[in-house]
Amino acid sequence: MSKIAGLDIGTTGCKCTVFDENGKLVDKAYRSYPVKRAVGGHEIDIDTVMDFI
Repeated sequence: MSKIAGLDIGTTGCKCTVFDENGKLVDKAYRSYPVKRAVGGHEIDIDTVMDFI
């Protein structure tokens, strides 16, 4: 059985969704990580993101 996964590494967290070959949802997961917020922008520490993946 084939599956396809989508990975979204966003500003505040990372989510992954897995579907089977018929497009049916198999599973999904989300994990947030700390973000440094400043006026006019956001900063993500890549080492923190990689620790969560």
